[in-house]
Amino acid sequence: MKSILCLILQCFAVLSIYAESPKLTLLTPGDMTFQIGQEISIIAEVEDTDLSSVEFIIDGEVLKTLSTEPFTFDWKTEALGEYELTVRATDDIGNSTEQSIQLTLKWTPLVRQG
Repeated sequence: MKSILCLILQCFAVLSIYAESPKLTLLTPGDMTFQIGQEISIIAEVEDTDLSSVEFIIDGEVLKTLSTEPFTFDWKTEALGEYELTVRATDDIGNSTEQSIQLTLKWTPLVRQG
C-alpha cells in the first residue's frame, strides 16, 4: 500500500511541474511613444524547461515566432497610431503566458537649424 501511495505522490509532483506556465518578462520596450520609422527592439526573457515558442504579436497579428533564445524582434512601421504589442510564451503541453503593452507611433516634423 505504501508503494502505491508513493507512486501516486510522485505522479502528482510530476504533473504539478508540467502544470506551470512559462515565466515571461518583457524587458523592452515599456509603454512608450516612438517616432515614425524608428526601429523598436522588443526583448523578452522566458524561463521554462519545455518551451515550445515565443510569439511577438502586434494588434492580434503574429509577426514573429521563435523557439530558441535570444527572444528578440525588431519592429519598424511607417503608420501613425496606437498599437498593442503582445508577447506570448507557450510550452510543449500548451500552457501559455502573455504580456501586453501599448505603443504609440507619432510624427515629429524635422526642424532645420540655421
